[in-house]
Amino acid sequence: MSFNGNNVGFVRLDLSDNLLNMFTVSIFVDSEYRMLGIGRQMLRLAFDSIANENREYEFRAVISQDNVSSIKLFKSFNFEYFTELDEHFSEYRRKSLSDAPGL
Repeated sequence: MSFNGNNVGFVRLDLSDNLLNMFTVSIFVDSEYRMLGIGRQMLRLAFDSIANENREYEFRAVISQDNVSSIKLFKSFNFEYFTELDEHFSEYRRKSLSDAPGL
């Protein structure tokens, strides 16, 4: 995504080879552009891009346990804690896009 002509971040939706209809969601926002709502806008655009498909997808995000901003962002999109993967990372999941804010 660009902001004021600068590339500031991206969202990836990777369809899992192992889990049927499961996307892994990854997000990156350049440190200079964090806390400006760009991550929220990028997630909304990414989810909008697949919301009109006639399939139900599930979503997972692997988030560093100390990344409080990212955890809050994903929770605001109705992701819920799923499991601790190790001492540094937790997995959050969401069953569908039908109740996403702004979608």
